[in-house]
Amino acid sequence: MAPLIAVLLAAFSVIGCSDGSTEPETSEPAVPQPPSTTTTTVAATTSAKAPTTTGVGSEVTLTADIQFATGAPDLVEWSDPLLDVYAPSAGRDLPLVVILPPHTLTKENAASIQLANALAEQGVVAVVANWSELAQPVGFFEDPAVLTEVLRAGQSFAGCAVSVVASRAGEFGADPSRLVLIGELFGANVASRLALGTYDPFPGCAATVPSWSAAGLVGLNGDWLVGFPLFDPVAAAAVESLSPWPLLDTAPPISTVFAVTIDAVDQTQNCDETNAWLTPRDVSGSMRAQLDAIGATEDGCVDFGDLADATASEMSSRGFEVEVIRLPNSDNATQTIGGAQVAEFGPADIATLVSAIVTVAE
Repeated sequence: MAPLIAVLLAAFSVIGCSDGSTEPETSEPAVPQPPSTTTTTVAATTSAKAPTTTGVGSEVTLTADIQFATGAPDLVEWSDPLLDVYAPSAGRDLPLVVILPPHTLTKENAASIQLANALAEQGVVAVVANWSELAQPVGFFEDPAVLTEVLRAGQSFAGCAVSVVASRAGEFGADPSRLVLIGELFGANVASRLALGTYDPFPGCAATVPSWSAAGLVGLNGDWLVGFPLFDPVAAAAVESLSPWPLLDTAPPISTVFAVTIDAVDQTQNCDETNAWLTPRDVSGSMRAQLDAIGATEDGCVDFGDLADATASEMSSRGFEVEVIRLPNSDNATQTIGGAQVAEFGPADIATLVSAIVTVAE
């Protein structure tokens, strides 16, 4: 478990409740208690920031600080409702990609910016959007109702950002029918929930086109069983609210890529007794069956690569066109934090990832 905890400390900037306590250790799964009403609320009106447009390079134009809502959820401290658009200097009906950075991070995340620039240089309109809370409320790791409320609010907030991007796609030369959602770490979980399911409408959203559909999904280092942070006390609620597994019976079979960095395979291993770890996340046993089918549990450990393979296998059986790609860091230039969060892509890894994204968007 030590490597997993190290990832948690480095990549998520939070190890417990907002009062500084750590998560309780218990094997009793909590029963999800979704709120009976829409959980997203709006804070006081955010001070508007005027969008600015600058030339990033000869081929890319950045339009920064586009406000996509009048406020953010008021449950906890949240990122501002802003997004940045990286667009090729010329072109029409281009692919449109929305990038959701890792949990607790914003559109200023260096790796997200690097990916957006690389995509724009390849003829893709790339958007980096704020979506997540910057801290967790008391009870987030212990109370399934609190957890569910915050996660639903984040998905509603992110869904609003995507709706605004789809509404204004033509302004930047993009075709909203070629929309691909990309997320890293818990951003990957949120991207999967938006691409494969539905989300609560967000009050104050600036979208003029409320409905949209994703043509593709790309998850980078997705934690598809929500194994960390160590959500054991609320594991069932976390999987129900964050994992794509509960959506697969009704999800549209869109083109999907799961990308995994080599460090995420090496350092995100959960080597606890597998039944104890999986039971609160997989009451029916269906997830364990897929992990066993691909040989993921033969070495006694489950890592992000195993989770990607198992999820892809299940999706393939349901008619999805899905691929798992490894980013092997062959030039030793990709840098990660805690093994899971990408701090900087090396040329080899980002070329592989961009190629996969462009293929999904075609």
